[in-house]
Amino acid sequence: MNKKCTWIGHGEGCQSHTVENRNYCEEHLWRIYVKGSQLYKRKKDIRTADNVRMWENIFNQAVEELEAEGWDPTTEINFDWEKHE
Repeated sequence: MNKKCTWIGHGEGCQSHTVENRNYCEEHLWRIYVKGSQLYKRKKDIRTADNVRMWENIFNQAVEELEAEGWDPTTEINFDWEKHE
């Protein structure tokens, strides 16, 4: 069964026959996958940026709490690692 391409584009539509087991013709099939890949990459980049901002906010809140308790980030911390092994 030969189906017609379902590409709509900018309203012009396409009447070509589809690639086997696909909904698009040869001309439009690559466009769908390229655009879809770009969209997925963009969404992944947004999720990554949101995740970085979340951890940055958590870190900043922790610093604010420590400073409210009197912690000074310029002081040297002497930690006895041998004692805590």
